[in-house]
Amino acid sequence: MTSLRELAHRWRRSAYWRDVAWLASGTLLAQLIGLAGMPLLTRLYTPEHLALQSLFVQVVAFSVVLSTWRYEYFVQLPKEPADAVSLLALVLRLAAAACVVATPAVWLAREPLARWLGAPTLAPWLVLVPVTAGLTSVSVGMQNFAQRRNQYRVSSLSEVANKSAYIGTALASHWVFAGPGGLMLATAASALGKIAWLWGSQRADWPALRGAGGLGTDGRERGHQ
Repeated sequence: MTSLRELAHRWRRSAYWRDVAWLASGTLLAQLIGLAGMPLLTRLYTPEHLALQSLFVQVVAFSVVLSTWRYEYFVQLPKEPADAVSLLALVLRLAAAACVVATPAVWLAREPLARWLGAPTLAPWLVLVPVTAGLTSVSVGMQNFAQRRNQYRVSSLSEVANKSAYIGTALASHWVFAGPGGLMLATAASALGKIAWLWGSQRADWPALRGAGGLGTDGRERGHQ
């Protein structure tokens, strides 16, 4: 019994297991929100709408690779904090440039692209692909940046914000847009919700991060739980 108490005490004092617990609990809560919302979405949207959204998500996933070259996944790797800040800024610039260039091009080619994908009814919503891909890349980059700074609680709760934004937008948009449009908007809103949470949770640090290359006043990278 004593050994069990000691083990529990060590677990509570272990930063590693505390971080693991935060990440696991955030992911679990996000999944529960998704499970709670799906019965409502499946009653509001038809199987055809859900299939179109699945195709839309696949196109977005492909576009993410082209827009930012997956640099958002390397934010944790640089040794120097200033380099991580620069890499995150690069992801933001690449995502913005891709949106500016690709959005009008996709709008002009939306109908041929939709026919090529075998889903002509997806055409009006393909214009959302570049911005959704950009938001997705930025959200992943910001989450990796938070984890780099040991802000695992912030990272964990960003998953809850992500799923809540998705379900909330899909439900609200059903009453505004006919057809599957609400699901497409929800995909973009989920990434935007994560970005908003990460930005709001760290905004007090951003001036110092921008002005000092990601360094605190003591010359070390900031981070807190």
